[in-house]
Amino acid sequence: MRVEGFRSAGNVGERSPQLMLNGDLTEMEFIVLASRYAKHPRRETVVIQAVLEAAEALGANRIVLRRGNNYSTGVYLKDGEKKSLLYNDWNKDWGWRRIYKNMMATIGFPKNFSQQNKFTLTT
Repeated sequence: MRVEGFRSAGNVGERSPQLMLNGDLTEMEFIVLASRYAKHPRRETVVIQAVLEAAEALGANRIVLRRGNNYSTGVYLKDGEKKSLLYNDWNKDWGWRRIYKNMMATIGFPKNFSQQNKFTLTT
């Protein structure tokens, strides 16, 4: 799995109530869009932990970290050319497990979905 960071963000799509994943899951990537204005490192860490868990469960091979012109951290899922909002951290103080469950429910995976792919992040 690759984790990449960028300075600015592009158009990341619109929210879908329940996502339908297309094609090969290895082409799926998560985009974490954090604010370049408001610095919330503790909240960003919690959100990123949830994203790591979701990426592991789904077998995604890439997580992109970006800073943009927004005021709260958002998580998007890119499946091919389609980008959809999974989670927005605006005015929330959720733990990573609740964020993870919310993202998985938005994607439409069952609660007992097994984690088949394992990965290790190194610095």
